[in-house]
Order: sequence, then structure tokens, then C-alpha cells
Amino acid sequence: MNLSAKRLNQILKQKTGKTISQILQERTLTEAKHLLFVGKKSIKEIAYTLGFQDASYFSRFFKKMTKLTPDEFRIQTKNQIAFKKIV
Repeated sequence: MNLSAKRLNQILKQKTGKTISQILQERTLTEAKHLLFVGKKSIKEIAYTLGFQDASYFSRFFKKMTKLTPDEFRIQTKNQIAFKKIV
């Protein structure tokens, strides 16, 4: 692409209103939610799958982004689905 990282970031910010870091965090969060919802992997396994060196750092990242821990998110989404099946 022949662009510096700084210039690419400027273009993304101008076009999307987000930096590359924000876009990558959102994508990581989307994948984390998917893995927590459909997968059987542990939180630690999900953290490593997503490239986190430390499961506790992944948990802090997830909570910062969603206001829920990964376990709380998993339980909440499973309960929502179970409730919809009942109703």
C-alpha cells in the first residue's frame, strides 16, 4: 500500500472515525463473544486463541469493553437463549 502506519491511521480515522487500534479491539471483542457463546473452550483457552499472553489481561480487556466478565457474559447469553426457548 506504500503508506506509513501513521498515514494509514489518519485515513482510517477520517473515513471511519476510529483508529486501527479501536478497529482491532472491536474485532477481537466480536470474536471473543462468538467463542464464549458457541464454544466449549475455557476462558484461558479463548484468551490464548485470541493472542492474549495472560488470561487475566483478557478478562480485564473484556470487562472494560462490555462491563461484564467473560464468565458473566457466557452465563447471561446462555440464560437469554434459554429464556427465549421457554417463551
